[in-house]
Order: sequence, then structure tokens, then C-alpha cells
Amino acid sequence: TAGARVQLHAAMEIHGLNRRRSRAAVLGNLGEIHLQEGDVDGALATREEFLDCAGGVQSVKIRAAAEDMHVRLARYQDLPAARELSQRAGVLLAASSTAP
Repeated sequence: TAGARVQLHAAMEIHGLNRRRSRAAVLGNLGEIHLQEGDVDGALATREEFLDCAGGVQSVKIRAAAEDMHVRLARYQDLPAARELSQRAGVLLAASSTAP
């Protein structure tokens, strides 16, 4: 997973990933990798950036990443940042389920 994390970070730097959907998808993957590696702080920072990018984006991948985030961050409810991000993910999911 460390190699995947490095490759995803490199893709964001090299390609810029200016499209919000692409950037959000990469950030969703990075957040998951950070958690798998036990890097909760890195995961929270990445997930916050993911949510900043994902608002208003309609994508199955983005929705799946938000659902994954919502579930995984529930394990860290003792951390205020994790609670906030989990709530934001819930709002994003609710908004995407009512979008046309």
C-alpha cells in the first residue's frame, strides 16, 4: 500500500488533477490507504481535502468513497476531527442521493 500511496501522490503532482472528480477520486483512495497503513492523521487530512473536492460532484466512485469514509471513520468517533468528517460525509451522501 505504501507504493500505491506514493504513486497516487505522484499522479496528483505530475498531472495536477485539476478536474474535481478525478482529484476527489484519487483523494478518496489516498484516504483509504492512509487508514490501512494506520496513519490516522494523514487519513483525516486527506479525507478533509476529499470532501472539499467532492461537494457537488456526481460520481459512483465518489459516492462509494464517501460511504467507505463514513463507515471507517465511525471507528474513530473519539477524535473530534473524525466525527466532523464522518458527519460531512453523511451530508455529502444525503445530497447525492437527492440529486437528479
